[in-house]
Amino acid sequence: MSVSTSLPSQLEAALSFARRGWPVFPCSVMNKRPLLPQDRDAAGKPIKGSGGVSKATCDEDQILAWWRKWPKAMIGVSVGKANLIVVDFDPRIDQSTGEEWTLEQLKADLEEQIGCALPTSLAVRTPSGGVHVYFQMPEGAPIGNRGNLPDHIDVRGLGGYTIVPPSHCEGDAKNATGTYRWLRGDADAEIVAMPAELVAVLRSPTGKRKGDQADATAASYVPRDVFPVDVDARHKRYAQIALQEEMDELAATPVGGGRWGGRNAGIYHSAMKMGGLVMAGAIAEGFVRAGLESVVRAMPQNDDLAGALKAIDNGFANAKPRDLGAVGAQTARGRDSGRSASSSSYASEVPPLDAYAEDVGRFEPAPGGDGFSEPFQNGTISPAAQAGGSGGRIAPAKDEALDRQCAVLATTDLGNAERFRARHAWRFRFCNELGWFVWDGRRWELLSEEKDKIPGKVSLAVFDTVRSIRHEADLVAASGLKEELGEDATDEQRAATLDFIVRWKGSGDNKVPIYYSDMLRDHAKSSEGSQRLGCIAGLVKSFIDVSIRADAMDADRMAVNLLNGTLRLTQEGKRWAVVEGVFKPITMGTRWGMRLDTHRPEDLISKIANVVFDPKAISPEYDKFLAVVQPDEKMRRFLHQWGGLSVTGDISEQKLAFFHGKGRNGKSTLVDAWSYIAGDYGGSVGIETFLDQGRGRKGGEATPDLARLPGIRFLRTSEPEKGAKLAEALIKLITGGELIDARHLNKGFFSFLPSFKVTISGNHKPKITGHDDGIWRRVMLVPWDVQIAKEAVDKALPEKLKKESSGILNRLMEGLLDWRENGLIEPDSVIAATAKYREQSDQLGRFLDECTKAIDGARSKSSTLFDLFKAWSKATGAAEWQTVGFSKAMEDRGFEKKASNGMQWLDIEMTKTLADYADSETGRSPYGGDPGPYPDDEPL
Repeated sequence: MSVSTSLPSQLEAALSFARRGWPVFPCSVMNKRPLLPQDRDAAGKPIKGSGGVSKATCDEDQILAWWRKWPKAMIGVSVGKANLIVVDFDPRIDQSTGEEWTLEQLKADLEEQIGCALPTSLAVRTPSGGVHVYFQMPEGAPIGNRGNLPDHIDVRGLGGYTIVPPSHCEGDAKNATGTYRWLRGDADAEIVAMPAELVAVLRSPTGKRKGDQADATAASYVPRDVFPVDVDARHKRYAQIALQEEMDELAATPVGGGRWGGRNAGIYHSAMKMGGLVMAGAIAEGFVRAGLESVVRAMPQNDDLAGALKAIDNGFANAKPRDLGAVGAQTARGRDSGRSASSSSYASEVPPLDAYAEDVGRFEPAPGGDGFSEPFQNGTISPAAQAGGSGGRIAPAKDEALDRQCAVLATTDLGNAERFRARHAWRFRFCNELGWFVWDGRRWELLSEEKDKIPGKVSLAVFDTVRSIRHEADLVAASGLKEELGEDATDEQRAATLDFIVRWKGSGDNKVPIYYSDMLRDHAKSSEGSQRLGCIAGLVKSFIDVSIRADAMDADRMAVNLLNGTLRLTQEGKRWAVVEGVFKPITMGTRWGMRLDTHRPEDLISKIANVVFDPKAISPEYDKFLAVVQPDEKMRRFLHQWGGLSVTGDISEQKLAFFHGKGRNGKSTLVDAWSYIAGDYGGSVGIETFLDQGRGRKGGEATPDLARLPGIRFLRTSEPEKGAKLAEALIKLITGGELIDARHLNKGFFSFLPSFKVTISGNHKPKITGHDDGIWRRVMLVPWDVQIAKEAVDKALPEKLKKESSGILNRLMEGLLDWRENGLIEPDSVIAATAKYREQSDQLGRFLDECTKAIDGARSKSSTLFDLFKAWSKATGAAEWQTVGFSKAMEDRGFEKKASNGMQWLDIEMTKTLADYADSETGRSPYGGDPGPYPDDEPL
């Protein structure tokens, strides 16, 4: 691909690294975490090791797509894939003890450990003042991420990644703000070989890092020195509040999420904070352990309970005594709660690499794994919070960046709606015609079609929003008072300080300040009233980033959303194409293939098929079944073209298929299997929707059967009864690519463009009275002539086919690609069956063949010919017509009439008389008691 010199610097740099052979991927500008989500398995669960760094690539088209989506994203490099290994020096100061680790000291510690000097190599200066030194990956087995070097020195190898210049980190509570720069300004410095002595250390079994504390347990826990403060009731209350808030936050922490990026990480930090209060004498250790362990043991999906409990031990082992003097000063002013601990030195404390068990495996990942990816999350509401929090209590986790953003919003109903938008707009959409949608990680799920009803998930997000106002108040209080800032305060300090005195209450000696943080707390409480809660969702509906049009959802008609990604047809780049009868990856040429993309909320897809794309999957049971019930290979090709087309929204063929045949012929089994795979893309309606029932719909009448069809692609109907008549005008409308007006009950009308292809199955063919191409070019009669013997029916076949869903999907996708390249190819048997169906359905044509003949110059009296037609129709069981309809049909066939002794039809002579059908008046037909030829009774 060619790249313009005007490309944004981040994209240009990412492409430059890719051309070096360094696989790249986008990372968050806030916390350096990968922006690429994990893939999902068939059950919708994240697949470990499938996200983040594992998706790093040198493919320029993919890189261009990523940075178009995230133009400011930092550039992550998969160092192992680039055949590199990086040593990370992270200098810091312990705010509680004053101990400092400088770059010089860290380098000296490492050189002391390995017994030699470090050579000069390509290096990067990080925003926090650290340095990343790049080395060549040593020969032999690749080295992964290691943690056996001195404190604050880590290694990124196979499975790890590093951020490279010119990435700019905006930062958060744990990450410094600033730009990554090449050390010494030399981006082209040589990358040298790693010293053999350092390689030997890294290849050795993981040992204790210099300065590491030994693992502690409850039995071996030894209290350290405490600050000389007398503990009083204020301190104890502070500690109890702190414990409750830590427990609430842990209970709401999802797997791989939360403030610390994982459950065990959160457990470790909670134990470390509370351990400091234990050591200060503010609360009993047994009480803290009992509380934390009760939450940990109740966590859902906790597959490593032992590791989680060990994280508590490790947190206590690395705790430092809390200075209760500072707590007392704030508490005395009425401005502190247990959560103010977050502003202490513990907030920036970096735990030892083995502090929390769930992350230990990250440092020695399996080959091909990244070890650093996390589940896809774009918001703050956790599954626990959505479900009601701990013990049924709505207890959202804190998010400092969002809390700070929302803290300055108005303390009004509209301000609360803006808070909802800031916290949850990414995961909700509202459409006036269709209702509320929620992003579930793979598609926008339609929550409710009822007018003015607020779905439960929206209500929970509202509750979460309002409860989070308390966090905003805590953050404002902890940020400090503007009135207490000195004249020499920097702009950054002034911007970070949020609290101020709103007004004074009382007078004289009783005069006390009312802080903005106090006002926020009052607003949080008053916002929990039912009326104020109820209005938030109504206000949010009007926001442009929440409200969408009905036609915005599922606009990409060729995208097929699956459980593990979204399939798209393409002729470019890496794609799966059918080569020698199987799917194989190709990159060259213009052959049509399929690309599997990750699920993306901006795609606005509301449907998902019930299947995983696996290009290697096969379907032996399905293939065997279909070969029996449809032995013609050309018919099977056509069926797979139709089935593949039916999982897309393309309606360019303007066709409907009627699967016709008696029982036990496999047509329902096939339709059921396809419908199961189609998932949300599949739908069913009663055949009555498409039948002429003698009355048209009224202009303002609700059409709930049609209103359910936006986004549906594979539409099946119930079986028509014998003698049913198709509503031909509606069939032309739904297959013609024109807008359809529809309305749910108690809602307004909306228009949508159909995306569905109709497949009707049945033993009886519906009547089609029109004989013009306008209707007949849309109909495909697909005969199912093979009938399975009763004793040969496999009742377990439907379940067997479900197990082959991925293989059957491959057959349908083969058919779709075949259609894309060759068009829909109807086999001779379908063409012949449809022609016969048309011939049998032509009531006037059959009458003319049986009762008249064309003779030049002949004349037939109009009224007599029509009387003969009525008698013939009654004798044969055909539909009765009106005079006007009969005359128009005759004219459509080219017959002319002339006024002469009444109206005469020209060039036609009757070969039968009314007497030939006289017995029909008594119920005796000239067909020997049979009502006459009917399409279902004649073989095709």
